[in-house]
Amino acid sequence: MSFSGKTIRYAAWAALNVIVARQVDIIVREPYMDEPFHIPQAQAYCRGEWTHWDPKITTPPGLYLVSIALMKVFLLPCTIPVLRLTNVLLLTLLPPFLDRVIASVRLDNERIKNRSWLEPSAEALIISSFPVLWFFAFLYYTDVASAISVLVTLYVARNGWHKSAVVAGLVSCLFRQTNVIWLAYAFGSTALYALHYPPQREAWEAERRKPQHMRGRQLTYFVFDHDVLAAKADFLDWIISVLTVIAERATIIPLILPYAVGFVAFLAFVVWNGGIVLGDKSNHVPAIHIPQVYYGVAFATAFGWPVLFTGKHGVFRLFKNVYLRSFWTKCFMRHLGDPFPILRTSIHHPFVLSDNRHYTFYIWKRLYMLHPAVPYLLAPVYYLCGYAWYVRLGQDNSLLNVSLFGGLTVVTLVPTPLLEPRYFIVPYLLLRILVPATKKALIMEAGWYALINWVTMAVFLYKERWGPDGVIRFMW
Repeated sequence: MSFSGKTIRYAAWAALNVIVARQVDIIVREPYMDEPFHIPQAQAYCRGEWTHWDPKITTPPGLYLVSIALMKVFLLPCTIPVLRLTNVLLLTLLPPFLDRVIASVRLDNERIKNRSWLEPSAEALIISSFPVLWFFAFLYYTDVASAISVLVTLYVARNGWHKSAVVAGLVSCLFRQTNVIWLAYAFGSTALYALHYPPQREAWEAERRKPQHMRGRQLTYFVFDHDVLAAKADFLDWIISVLTVIAERATIIPLILPYAVGFVAFLAFVVWNGGIVLGDKSNHVPAIHIPQVYYGVAFATAFGWPVLFTGKHGVFRLFKNVYLRSFWTKCFMRHLGDPFPILRTSIHHPFVLSDNRHYTFYIWKRLYMLHPAVPYLLAPVYYLCGYAWYVRLGQDNSLLNVSLFGGLTVVTLVPTPLLEPRYFIVPYLLLRILVPATKKALIMEAGWYALINWVTMAVFLYKERWGPDGVIRFMW
């Protein structure tokens, strides 16, 4: 049996992850950070104690159920290394799924038509190595399962399996409740796809290409072509596009029913639970936290700059478009002098400043608290980065798709009062899927991710400190 170069590359990537996982298990023998909550809860389920629940756990038991299913199938013990192995296995499955999601979102299914699941693209492997997601794949956290379940939801929705998409979306909420918002994105992006590429369009265009005297009965079909590339659109285009969607509601309405059932089921859970958060509701009260969007933009720029600055028109064209869209608009000039979002909605969450084991503690203490003016001085940087990502997204995506993704990202981030890098994982993965990368960008991105992963994992494993409560390890 012969293996392709892509299969060998995938196997090498998976083997490297196994080596890292083994090293983590050898050095970090006891549950760390949030694991003292998750691991005992999973072990209680392993013992058949299904009514036991730690009130400090805020997410549903999806990860524990996956672990128990794997252990039942493979007859494994419910130990710390085996529980952590759940996420390593899910991380290994991520590149093939990611490759297919990329193909479906970018309308490039021919690329993977005859490709084995053991031959994910280099881009899929690189994105799967995204530092924050990759790091938590070696601990017993919910983030990898959450990310892959959202990608599965999007994939089945884009392939027209809407009932399955709703089921997958509700399953994704078992790992993180806010994933219901990405079920809405799966529906919205699929509806836009149905408008742009309805089943009758191919026959309509074939008929239109025929000479006039050879045409048969004229096919009645409205070409949904006003939803132009976002980079070339203005506000009037947005208004017309929305009105056009309303006019084409007959195409969308049949898609709504299965998703509506899913949203009603989630709403019933919220009513039954008395809120979206399980367990410790007092420290996770939703709030209006507009700066969270700013932090998300900065986060995406810090990790995604190789792709952001290497678009199809080059970095100088990007800067020119950002300049034209920002400095020459009254909106941007108003934002420069408008402290309201920062002044009125900034939240100094006690979790950020109470735990010096997270990088966010040092970012907040040594940068944001350096001087009261620092958050305001950074505001123009956030806005410029936001414009840059809008332009970069708009080079390959339609105005309504960019608006849908941006709007739902805001809905996801604004109610979260805690600055937590893990909350940006799914939005960043979807952002990265929407933005194609050149070969040069992929090489830069791979090197950047490898450097970050090497440093953060080395610091976590080999730069421990001792405190009053035991060993201290630094992490995201």
